[in-house]
Amino acid sequence: MSQRGFRIIPLICIVALCPRVYASELTARTYLSASIAGVVEVVEWPSETVGFPGPLIPGQVSESDPIIIKVRSNTKWNLTLSTDNEKAVLSAYDTVARKYITNGDYINDTLQFRVNGLEWQELKGTPQVIAQNMPNTGEAGLETRIRFRVQPSFDDSLLGGTQEYRIGLQFTVSPSY
Repeated sequence: MSQRGFRIIPLICIVALCPRVYASELTARTYLSASIAGVVEVVEWPSETVGFPGPLIPGQVSESDPIIIKVRSNTKWNLTLSTDNEKAVLSAYDTVARKYITNGDYINDTLQFRVNGLEWQELKGTPQVIAQNMPNTGEAGLETRIRFRVQPSFDDSLLGGTQEYRIGLQFTVSPSY
């Protein structure tokens, strides 16, 4: 025999002697697991500028237009209010220069606010939690309405030109732990 034939014969013998494996049904089980993350999302922030309906009149309390924040959440959440002003007052602001006037005038009356028609509270120059442990809102979400009020006096100065009284407000929505 040729060398080639010897190589084929051992290969055929090995194949003939191999045990046969028949197809059978094999089953395995696994579990797909998931958890839902706690999510707080702001659906609607207030517009950049909110004001009072008309000019402020000395001796009369004026109430701002509502500031609306709409939140959608599947967990409890908080709403915090901060200002850009330690005194928490309406201060003279130049709308063209886009900055507060150094040593400028301000309205002496302390701003007050209320949330969803509840009691009036004094605005402070430090962060204030104004809605705490709010419930899950579901898909529909929940609107929070905030209004401000102030009573200027005859001691408060008129501003002219490109100046107005202003205060920066920052709202922070966060999960409640």
